[in-house]
Formats: sequence, structure tokens, C-alpha cells
Amino acid sequence: MQKILILGCSYSAGSYKLRTLPEKINISNLNHKKFKFMAPIIDFVDNYYGWWYFCDFFKDKDVTVVTIPGQGYLGYLQVLIQLVEDLKYHFDLIVVQETREPRISFTNYITNNIALQNPEFVGNFKYVHIESRHSFHLSPCRKQNYQEYSIHQTFNKILSRSAGNKLQEFAYDNNIKGYRFNFTDIVDLDNTYFPLINLGLQHTLLKELHEKKLLVTDSDDCHQTEEGNKYIANILDRSLFKM
Repeated sequence: MQKILILGCSYSAGSYKLRTLPEKINISNLNHKKFKFMAPIIDFVDNYYGWWYFCDFFKDKDVTVVTIPGQGYLGYLQVLIQLVEDLKYHFDLIVVQETREPRISFTNYITNNIALQNPEFVGNFKYVHIESRHSFHLSPCRKQNYQEYSIHQTFNKILSRSAGNKLQEFAYDNNIKGYRFNFTDIVDLDNTYFPLINLGLQHTLLKELHEKKLLVTDSDDCHQTEEGNKYIANILDRSLFKM
């Protein structure tokens, strides 16, 4: 049976619902710059049925899903090396859910180790959720936070790109194939060993979900509902079966 590893951030962590907000916060104002800081807490994971759960492509395969909210390629790389080199896991294929970069963070080896060896089961999927609070974050990932810090932005982009290139190099050296897709802007990598999954959209996946009203709120800076995850699965299935 083919063994698959899925690496993702909070967009892969499950299906989301709206969190109860203080009365003084109006959801319609969340797109306003003043309220951007609220975006990460306006929704919460209602269940672990992520987009992967609804993909027919994964139904007859041995799939491990690892999600690391708030992190990107640097966090994914650390987890992949730990799984393969230290825990001796074998994978035939990796599917990377790319996210907004740069996201520079350093995960906790000990808490990772515990989580990776004790997955939960969501249907037939082995699911590991690595808590972001156990990681050290060098800087925020949101674009508006970089406007006054161009030096940090450039430095972090270099680190992020290097991690993405190294992840693919590591997979190649270990005879692991891979695919990647993105919710937002495509990450510009030098190494293209992992081909992009063609989603067949005219714009980003996040914008598509926003236009289809498949996000938790009208804000385009939140997460998808269960219906949103089903929609994503249908899009991915059309391409994955052809790859």
C-alpha cells in the first residue's frame, strides 16, 4: 500500500466554525486594517475533517497528516527530517500544502517526537497536530507586519526559500516523490522536484473559497468550513488522479 505524508498549516488542520466574539467586535469590520490582528482567532477547528479527508485519491492509501499551524516550509522540513531520519518512517509520496511565506519558526524536537509517535485516527488517516505554541517564531508571517522591516522580509524570504528547496532535495535523496499546492500565492522555489498541482483556477484557492462563500466569515483572512474542504477535495481529485 502506498504510504503518503501530507504536510500543512492550519488550512489542513480540519473544518472551521466561527468563534463567539466580544460584542464590540463586528465581523463586518474584520477586513479593516485595525482588526487584522483578530483574524487568527475568529474561527476554530470544529472537527478534524480536513480537505484530505474528503479526497478520493487518498482512500485506498496509508496516509499520515501532519499539521503545524502558523508554520511553513521551515517547519515542514524539520518534521520531515525527524520522521524519516530519526523515527525511520518510510513514505512513497509527500503532498505539501504551501502557505503564506516567509514563516520562520523552529519546532520543539521533544514535543514533536511525542506527537509524531502518537497520532490520532481520523477515519483511516493518521493525524498529527503539532502545537504552534511549542515552537519559536522568529517573526510574524503576515505581509502587513513587514512593511517597515524590509531587511527582515528579505532575510526571511531567503530562509523560507532555502527550506523549501532543501525539503525537496531531502525527498529526492530518500527516493520520495512529491506534489505541492497553495492556498494563497505560489511559493517561488528554485528546486521544482515537486510539481505544482494544477488546480485549474483563475485566481488563488483562498480567493476561490471566499467567492464561493466557503470560508467561516466574509473576511478573506480566515479558514474554510467543512463544505469548503469538500470543495477543495473535488478540485484536488481532478488533478491528482491525472498525475
